[in-house]
Amino acid sequence: MKRLGRWIPGVMICLLLSGCGDAGTKESVQFLTKGYERSGYVTYEVAAMDIEPEVKLVLTSENYRKKTVYPAGDDLKIESVAVEVGDCVKKGDILLTYESKDMEDMIKEYQQEIEMDQMLYDHYSKLYEIERSTSLEDTIRRLEQSIQVNSMYVRELRQRITDNSVLAESDGIVSEKAKLLENSYTSKKEALFTMIYADGTFTAESMEDIDPDPEVLYEAESGLVTYRFRFLSKEQAEDGTFRYRFQFVPGDSVFCPREFIDLCIKRTAMYQAICVPKEYVVYAHDKAYVYILEEDGFRRVQEVVVTEETLDGWAVLADGVSIGDKVVMR
Repeated sequence: MKRLGRWIPGVMICLLLSGCGDAGTKESVQFLTKGYERSGYVTYEVAAMDIEPEVKLVLTSENYRKKTVYPAGDDLKIESVAVEVGDCVKKGDILLTYESKDMEDMIKEYQQEIEMDQMLYDHYSKLYEIERSTSLEDTIRRLEQSIQVNSMYVRELRQRITDNSVLAESDGIVSEKAKLLENSYTSKKEALFTMIYADGTFTAESMEDIDPDPEVLYEAESGLVTYRFRFLSKEQAEDGTFRYRFQFVPGDSVFCPREFIDLCIKRTAMYQAICVPKEYVVYAHDKAYVYILEEDGFRRVQEVVVTEETLDGWAVLADGVSIGDKVVMR
């Protein structure tokens, strides 16, 4: 005759290790379902709390571009380098000039001639007011023509010096600079600078519908630098996506060299909201659920409505749980 084994129902043992938090209580629950089987739960006691949710936008520079600057030719003698890495520049600023001493000397000579002619012109003009004569009139006319011609020469030479310089194409920042020494010579294959150009306009796309305040300066940190932005506009696409535009505002930093930067914007504060850490929420088939720990130690699946997930890790619930419920981390 086959002997039947004796079965003894397992005794459930609960050990509660209590802790406390700002909004609720987390517990580690351990119990025995049978003499040979052990399970453990980490729970959170649902509570109401005041939160200030944030939305993170990834700002993208609209006109960001990098430009590598090369010399116009070989064996051009560098006279001076006007910028260093990290310097911010405006459109038209001189980055580097090639040797132009001869032209500068010529400009000085022409300017001296202009000054002398101007003195004579003023002198003979006063004499002409006293004694009008053809000879004085001819002298004044020649001096006037000489001033005009020499002034034209000065303008042409200055333009040639400008053409003999490397200029910033737009507002930007010097990202890299070759090891240039004054009085060195260029090679057409070796870059002079790497520039980052941008106009300071940034855009971001999000499914979140927010209303940034155009009067507020929003701050975004990147490394040790804080950048400031002002909200410009909001548009909604046919697929429901919102497109936000921001303008960089110079402050401690006069230029924003980033192509992408994260910007967090606070939404309207929520008072006494029912919250649980978002890792306690399970999503399946477009629905949200939590596991509630019953008094007998068993878990119960409960559908909930999540209205918000904050950047600092909270899920705001509109329905499905009550204050004091203990939810279980799956």
